[in-house]
Amino acid sequence: MPMSRASQGIITTLITAAASFGCAWITARGGLISFPNPKLQQQVVDLKQRLESRSKLAGDFEWQWAGDNWLGSVKFENLADGTIKASVDTRAVRPDPQFKSYQDTLEFRSVEQGSANVSDQRVVSLHLPVQVSQEYMKRRHTTQKNVILDAELQPVDAFAGRVKYVGDKTIIGDMILVRYNSDVRKW
Repeated sequence: MPMSRASQGIITTLITAAASFGCAWITARGGLISFPNPKLQQQVVDLKQRLESRSKLAGDFEWQWAGDNWLGSVKFENLADGTIKASVDTRAVRPDPQFKSYQDTLEFRSVEQGSANVSDQRVVSLHLPVQVSQEYMKRRHTTQKNVILDAELQPVDAFAGRVKYVGDKTIIGDMILVRYNSDVRKW
């Protein structure tokens, strides 16, 4: 005897419900569904931490080396695979003889991509293969044109902004205050 449409609908609904409960039970046993879901929540927290660490390092950072009047640019780029590319371009900056502008001469720059890593403690490890200029080689009495810069950088407090120098003339410039003392500073 053939089943009625109502009976077929009820049987289909019961089979679908049983399959849904079975899938939910298997998923719950795998730790993917619980309220609240600690496993999924931990994955979200870990991902957020990794993204926050990387995103704060992306972009163009100014590198100031006061002892040699160097001013540089260190650029970081986050790649899709989670690695960070780094490159540098550093120049010596001095006033020109007429004090109307500044001269800059190349000191060193990246010839291939370097790398950077950010640890859990926000320490930046930086590895930069660079090529130095002829002027740099003369001043440093070296014959090696390609060198490696390796750095371990700690986070520090810093403030930056515009400053007005008032004297015979008023000049607008920049000031950066960093809570860190370099080895050059003896006072």
